[in-house]
Amino acid sequence: MNVELRQAILGYVNEHDHVTFAELQREFGSRFNMRGEVGLAPERLPTLLYWVGMSREFCAAVNDLTAKRGPLALALCSPMVYILDGATLTLPIATKAHPYKSDHWLPVVIRPRAKYEAEERKGRAKRA
Repeated sequence: MNVELRQAILGYVNEHDHVTFAELQREFGSRFNMRGEVGLAPERLPTLLYWVGMSREFCAAVNDLTAKRGPLALALCSPMVYILDGATLTLPIATKAHPYKSDHWLPVVIRPRAKYEAEERKGRAKRA
């Protein structure tokens, strides 16, 4: 694994929060190999794609950072976030976590896990 890329992503997300895959590719594309033929999807739902056109190194770094107790988390977002960022996938947008027969895009942003989990707890407390 490219430790330098992993650290760069971690630092950037901790500083900026709500970071898109497109933003990371733009930010680090001149320093690291960010583009390729790899897509990122939940292990149990391989037709539900978070992002495609990634290098193996980029995908491995994100997988490592967002692992079960990793320092970063993936959070659902509106497709509008990517539209405003200037990059979207040309796939149908997923409306739920479901084993679709064909590939669907599930837009997510990358967040610091501590902030994400704190907001989730706060949201659950308000609903209770």
